[in-house]
Amino acid sequence: VIYEDDSLKPEVGKQKTEKLIEADKVDFVVGYIWSNVLLASLKPLVDSKTFTIVANAGPSQLAGEQCSPYVFSTSWNNDQTPQAVGTYMNQKGVKTAFLIGPNYAAGKDMLEGVASTFKGQIVGRELTTWPSQLDFSAELSKARAAKPDAIFAFYPGGAGIQFITQYSQSGLKSQIPLYTAFTIDDLS
Repeated sequence: VIYEDDSLKPEVGKQKTEKLIEADKVDFVVGYIWSNVLLASLKPLVDSKTFTIVANAGPSQLAGEQCSPYVFSTSWNNDQTPQAVGTYMNQKGVKTAFLIGPNYAAGKDMLEGVASTFKGQIVGRELTTWPSQLDFSAELSKARAAKPDAIFAFYPGGAGIQFITQYSQSGLKSQIPLYTAFTIDDLS
C-alpha cells in the first residue's frame, strides 16, 4: 500500500497521481476527497486505464461528460443532495433565495444543484475564494441587502464552522432561514 498526500491542491494531486501510475505502477488508486483534486487527476487515471475508487469527491462531470468505465464513486454526485434541498425549499414556500459557496468544483456543483430544482427566483449568487477565505461578512451583507426568503450555503469543514458562526453573529439567523448541504447537521 502506497500513500500520497495531495495537500488539498489540484496540481499536487495530479503530480502524486502521475507518480503512482508511472513510477509506482499501481494496479488501482483509492481515495480523492476533494472534487477539484479529482478533476485535475482524472485524465492521467483514465488515459492509463487505472482502476480508481473515489471515496468522497463527487464532481458532476464524473457522471457526465467525463464518465469512465475505470472510475467508480462510492459516494454521490455533488449536485444530488442540493437538488433535494431545492425541492424542499419549494415545498416550504420559499420564493426567493440567495446562494453562497466556495469557488471550486464542489461549491459550483452544490449551487447548481439547488438552482436546478428550485422554482423560485435566485436573487444573488456568490462564489468565494477557496480554500483561503474564512471571512464571509461581505457575502452575508449582500445576502441581507437582497432580502431573500432564504439563503442556501455550502461550506465543508472549518469554512462551514466559520460561515455558520458569522451567519449567526450577523443577526441573519433570526431574519433569513438558512438551508445547507454538508455544512451543518440537524442539531445545529
